[in-house]
Parts: sequence; structure tokens; C-alpha cells
Amino acid sequence: MQGWIIVNGFLYTSKFSELTDLFMNAAKEHDMALCVKTNSECFLGMFERTTEKQPDFVLFWDKDILLAKYFAAYGIPVYNPAEGIEICDDKRKTALALSMQNLPQPLTIPAPMTYENIGFPQLDFLVQIENELQFPITVSYTHLRAPRDGLLSRM
Repeated sequence: MQGWIIVNGFLYTSKFSELTDLFMNAAKEHDMALCVKTNSECFLGMFERTTEKQPDFVLFWDKDILLAKYFAAYGIPVYNPAEGIEICDDKRKTALALSMQNLPQPLTIPAPMTYENIGFPQLDFLVQIENELQFPITVSYTHLRAPRDGLLSRM
């Protein structure tokens, strides 16, 4: 069985290398062939335009959602699928997915959707949020930029 672990070709940190090494060692312990490929080595249409042999599975350790969808469209099992990445990368989608499964979570109240060029000219919705939550509260970005991204609000 030949698998690929897909990592980002532009993100080089010791933590990501350490995690990749852990996956590679685990694969070796289970007599599984695992090859590291970067998202910059792979491209949409690669199986049609090259002689690259399709892997039996892909361990997707990146956020290149289109590439994950491409592998899945070819019937390749993708572990950490595009849908999961998309949900986990957006706190609103994560809260919705957890609530749809009746899983416990801290009360999450996303700000109403607006447009970048408009912003929030009216902040009436904050009164409703203030009435629902107890301070201090954590205010986070919708899309995860880095672990523990957020602000602590005290009133």
C-alpha cells in the first residue's frame, strides 16, 4: 500500500517537520509506504498530464482544499478531507457542525455577516450578545489564522 502525505510546500517550521516525521515513523512501523509530497509538487490535472501513479490513499496535512477535492474526485481516500478542513478552518462552521451533532461547546455567537467595504456601521447586535454572555469573553477571528488567535474582552 502506497500513500502520500501532503504538506504545504511553502510552510517550513520545526513543528510541521516534527509532525510529518511522526507520521512517517508510524507508517514505517506498520510496513506502510508513505511518501511526502508538497502541494506545490501536486497540481490539478496531474494524473491526466503525467505518468505519476496514483497513491492508494492521501493523508492530507495541508489546507489546499481544491487539491484535497481533486484527490477525492479520483476516488483516492483522503484522510483529513476537504470538507473537514473547511469546517475546522471557520469558527462559525465549526460551531454549526458541533451543534448539528448535539455536541457540547461554549456558547458561540457569530457576528452577523457583513461586507469588507461596509464593516459594521451599526453595533446594535452587540447588546444582544452582551445580554447572552458573561464577561470576560473571548472574541476570535472567524477564520483561524494561527492557534489561539483571539482577544479577551473584560467589561
